Amino acid sequence: MAKKVVVVTGVTSGIGKALAMGLARSDASVVLVARDAERGSMVQEEIKSQTQNPEIDLVLSDLSSLSSVRNAAAIM
Repeated sequence: MAKKVVVVTGVTSGIGKALAMGLARSDASVVLVARDAERGSMVQEEIKSQTQNPEIDLVLSDLSSLSSVRNAAAIM
């Protein structure tokens, strides 16, 4: 999946985290979307260190808030 940019939500645990890890291993650029900055940063660093993929970005957003989604979209 080289040269692909993928946005993954729900990355702080479960399926979202596993999906982000797998995509990072396939050499995709991964944008992690999380509500909690601390947990999101921990997952970002974990994925970077386990996959050796430096192209892992974190965007903070609460998907239950339309204004938060708009702000996140403007960043991306």
